[in-house]
Amino acid sequence: MILKPSLPPGTKQLTRRGHNNSSIGMNKLRIHDSLISIHMKTKHIFFFYPLIFEHYSITHMYILWFRI
Repeated sequence: MILKPSLPPGTKQLTRRGHNNSSIGMNKLRIHDSLISIHMKTKHIFFFYPLIFEHYSITHMYILWFRI
């Protein structure tokens, strides 16, 4: 599981690509967290992660290899 560091509110955080977080980026992170909680209950959606979240696709492809 990917844990994101906790930052004080109002702090600018850099994404993996080096861009400043926008509202879209924060929404992506929230959606990603909710999908992780869903994944704990059902593992089917796990295989769609690389298609939906390009930011996390490489990491999740590695996890997919280890889980097969």
